[in-house]
Amino acid sequence: GVDGRLDLSIVMWDHPENNASLLTHYDNRTGTSTEYRFAALNPFDVEVAHFDVCLEKREQECPSVVDGFNVDYLIENMARSSREKTAVQLDWCGF
Repeated sequence: GVDGRLDLSIVMWDHPENNASLLTHYDNRTGTSTEYRFAALNPFDVEVAHFDVCLEKREQECPSVVDGFNVDYLIENMARSSREKTAVQLDWCGF
């Protein structure tokens, strides 16, 4: 919309325990911003815990189409980075 925006800052994958997620809401009508801070959390711990529950229940989790697309996008850009011998900036806009 045109009345403001949301900025979401998430943890870096290689040291998530040191940083917390931050959501900032900018309100154009009032000219204010509000920050919503969250506790530092290692997303790998959440994934491993979820995987453990699946193993205990002997159930296979089904990845979504979005999960598959994201994996394909990452693999494509890892190959590009390797081919070009440089870091590749990922464009997550629209995801």
